[in-house]
Amino acid sequence: MTEQKYTNLVAAMPVAYALHQMIYNADGEAVDYRFLDVNDAFEAMTGLRAIDVIGKTVLEILPQTETFWIQKYAACIQSGNRIYFENYSQALDKYYQVIAYSPAPEQFITMFLDITEQKIREQKYKESEAILSATMRHSRYSIWSIDRNFKLLYANERFKTDFYQSFGVKLETGIHVIKILPPPLQSIWIERYERAFKNESFEIEDVVDLGTEKIYIEVSTTPILMDGEVIGVSFYGDNITPRKLDEQKIIQSSQHLGKLLNASNQFVKHKSKDVNFDYLTDVLRQISGAKFLVFNRQYADYSKTITLSGLEKTRETIMKYLNIDLTNTKWKREPAFESIWMNNKLTVLPDISSIFFTDFKPAIIQMVKKTFNIGNVAVLRIDGSDEIVGNLVFIYERGKTIENTELIEMFTYQLGQYIERLNAEEALQQKMNEMERFHKLTVNRELNMIELKKEVNKLLKKLGEEEKYRIVGS
Repeated sequence: MTEQKYTNLVAAMPVAYALHQMIYNADGEAVDYRFLDVNDAFEAMTGLRAIDVIGKTVLEILPQTETFWIQKYAACIQSGNRIYFENYSQALDKYYQVIAYSPAPEQFITMFLDITEQKIREQKYKESEAILSATMRHSRYSIWSIDRNFKLLYANERFKTDFYQSFGVKLETGIHVIKILPPPLQSIWIERYERAFKNESFEIEDVVDLGTEKIYIEVSTTPILMDGEVIGVSFYGDNITPRKLDEQKIIQSSQHLGKLLNASNQFVKHKSKDVNFDYLTDVLRQISGAKFLVFNRQYADYSKTITLSGLEKTRETIMKYLNIDLTNTKWKREPAFESIWMNNKLTVLPDISSIFFTDFKPAIIQMVKKTFNIGNVAVLRIDGSDEIVGNLVFIYERGKTIENTELIEMFTYQLGQYIERLNAEEALQQKMNEMERFHKLTVNRELNMIELKKEVNKLLKKLGEEEKYRIVGS
């Protein structure tokens, strides 16, 4: 190739070209280099004109040039090898992809491309990827993806932790996500993965039974596409257990409210003697979560246990320990106990010992606590309009406490009104009975007096004397 043709070829190249002469100091160290020739692409990619650079050194043109460039090219001349590298030029504020070689002693040629836009895109991509990775890694969602061979491509920390807690398996990239599942779940998840492999996006709700609790997961799927073909699937799982439990509580509260309304209807539809207190206390015990429930009515000089709920299977055992049938038992008023619960609508006590003072020996109470695993006790005061008419004693297993307090208090308000009415009816009946007894006594005395007067008149008549008493209707 003639020199002219070579010069024309270099000038027309789309790649920047420059021929340089390395400059050394007295110690033989490379300290600068001079531009001998550049092409049009060089001007376009550096912003420097040929007329301004040819014959001048790089440090004359660009004083901020880093020593990296001089040392890199000096090493190329010394080794005689072609070198490839990418680097940032602070002086030009650009990234370059460079090929350099030495065509003659102390000379080197560079051919390079301006890759600044590509580098900026790569940097933005890396930043976005880093942000996405950090977001996914620390997300509250469980995130994982698999390829078409059911091999794990990615799993964030949340999913790894949840999976280990559920199945005892530590996840690693490349693990077969079907084989590590319990056999009953394998066919279920194969079907789900296969749906996603068919480019189907869908959501499911899953339940993981940990034995002591159930975890509810909402899972969304997104097929991974490349050139229109599904190469894998990404999954996003959200722990919706709190939401599901709230929904269950709402449903349960509605059911509880329905039971309480049915129970309340007894106060309206039935006469006092027909109200089923056993049913009422069973409803309250179920709603409160108590193991046992005791319903006591309060009287002037004593209290009386009306019903006990939850004792159906244990009544004989408790009677054996206490040596008494608690139902319909009258208890003397205990000031120490009343001072605890009467001052508050709801009083929570640490254990069952707090409600027995002199009625049972401590050893017996301890035996009952141990046998039935009894923990705390909640005493709910039942108020009438003007006075306390009774209480409900909720007895719980250890670790549990009263539930649905508001519903129960709403019901006990009605119960208090009913008991107050019942007390009035019973007091009225007692007065009526007293009046009846007094009436009978009075009437009988009058009748006896009439008979006595008749006998006197009869005796006077036999004696030939006049009758002393005038008896009407005789």
